Amino acid sequence: MNQPQIRTYTLKLIFALYFVVIGLILSCGKNSIQKYRSANIFKYIETDKARYGIGEPVKYRLEFSKPVQGKRLRIGYYYEGQRIAETIIAPENTDFVEWIWQPPKKDYAGYLTEILLEKNHRVIDRMNIGVDVSSDWNTYPRYGFLSKYSQLSEDEIYKAIRKLNRYHINGIQFYDWHHAHHDPLKGTAENPKKTWLDIANRTIYFTTIEKYIDEAHRRNMKTMTYNLLYGAWSSGFDEGVKPQWGVYRDSCHEVPFFLNMPEGWADDIYFMNPANRNWQNYIFSKTAKVFQALDFDGWHVDQIGNLDTLFTYDGNPLILKSTYYQFLEESQKYLNVKLVMNAVAQYGQEEIARAPVEFLYTEVWNPDSSLDDLAAILSRNKSLSGKFNTILAAYMNYENSSNPGKFNTPGILLTDAVIFAHGGAHLELGEHMLCHEYFPNSNLSMDPDLEAALIDYYDFFVAYQTLLRNPELQSGTIEIRSDQYKLSKISKQGAIWTVCRHLENKDVIHLINLLNVTNLNWRDPYGNRPEPVLQENIRLQFTGSRKILSITMASPDYLYGSPVSIDFRQKDSITNINIPTLKYWDMLIVEYEN
Repeated sequence: MNQPQIRTYTLKLIFALYFVVIGLILSCGKNSIQKYRSANIFKYIETDKARYGIGEPVKYRLEFSKPVQGKRLRIGYYYEGQRIAETIIAPENTDFVEWIWQPPKKDYAGYLTEILLEKNHRVIDRMNIGVDVSSDWNTYPRYGFLSKYSQLSEDEIYKAIRKLNRYHINGIQFYDWHHAHHDPLKGTAENPKKTWLDIANRTIYFTTIEKYIDEAHRRNMKTMTYNLLYGAWSSGFDEGVKPQWGVYRDSCHEVPFFLNMPEGWADDIYFMNPANRNWQNYIFSKTAKVFQALDFDGWHVDQIGNLDTLFTYDGNPLILKSTYYQFLEESQKYLNVKLVMNAVAQYGQEEIARAPVEFLYTEVWNPDSSLDDLAAILSRNKSLSGKFNTILAAYMNYENSSNPGKFNTPGILLTDAVIFAHGGAHLELGEHMLCHEYFPNSNLSMDPDLEAALIDYYDFFVAYQTLLRNPELQSGTIEIRSDQYKLSKISKQGAIWTVCRHLENKDVIHLINLLNVTNLNWRDPYGNRPEPVLQENIRLQFTGSRKILSITMASPDYLYGSPVSIDFRQKDSITNINIPTLKYWDMLIVEYEN
């Protein structure tokens, strides 16, 4: 098919068309919005990549469940809530349509693509998708994982990566792909073994890992090998690892520190001193072999957290976190690859933040159990580095993870709303959704409603990433009041949590619905968080002396994240607005005159 002409409008015409379309949408009312979903003509929308370089075209594929002849597609492209381009397509009588859009040559930008199906100038179905244009993944990382490497077919690999691509996952942690921790790749770089056993005695196939990497790269995702920075199996002592490099519980090197692995697993894991130069040279050379044999982009470096004071072989006290910066520095010099390191319960994050890492990564554990704690971790990490965004490995419905079951949708969406509104990302998506620190645990699964809702959330997360995660975002000072609802600047039961950010000539206000939550535990450990009560016609008032140009609302819970113009009355320093709806999370974009 021919590439449809993309028509760009002057600023005046953009605003005129934008408000006409929004006016039509709002005039249809609540029942009409539900009707869009029930039309059930649009089946699936996807793009060909998770991230696009500057100047790279975006290829879309939209699948239909019913014939669409006699109808047309009106496709709008939005940046920070403003329409910048439009495409019109008259689909033929086929099961799908494909087209191409050329985004502006702007780096680190997110776009919302809004697809409307029209018949006789009336919208009868709609669907949205986000687009990330970034020259690298580390400014707006969206981290996923893989954890199972049996003998998979090319189709199984394609489907797994395709699913992650739909969530715009732009980097993948290959959890426990390796053989021994002290020698990850079994065999040589030139002749790796076809299979091996991992620590849990699972059979791992080299070709599965290789094909996963290739398919991820085709989608413009980064791939990260996974390993501890200080782990060696007991068998390593017969393969060149020396007791003199180890870590001990006592100052007389009589009691080595090791992890006693479950019965039936391959071996225990003995800890080495990350600052020991001989250990560094050993593990770096073994890791270099990995990069020679497999096209990984970097190393996801793991640890297990605070172990208090241990001892070197020579009897010197050793605080493990004090070794992290130097280990990462030397890793970068030796391997010259991308690095990410897990700060378990924030242990060692100060040292990691000074090192040459792509972004910060926190595995969240007690005592950080509340929604406010998640916000505090993200704020703390930003203060440490000033530039890095953060991934939170935060395992949901954790107490249910021992038995088969389903994730609780309200718990997942509320926690994601809090993380996303505070600029973080959530490590949660892989071949399955995470419920446990041992990533192959797939006891809990998503139901179709959660899968669909998360697509909306990740589209929103990408489309508005410059307003959610821009490194230049600052805390906002806008004061918000309501004569209907209790508002709070911290998470509080029975309130709407308001989070304010400022960027250039915009204030960004997040409204998070905590009105009927029964607790503030982000983990929703037993999966019993209730669905929030939908709030409508929310009256808000805020103060500010700057003249407002526009107010836009967007929410992953409303119109698939499409921007909606909000009427406002500004008199002196007081502005009054009315928000149409709040389910979990709304975002307001207040734009001021320059």
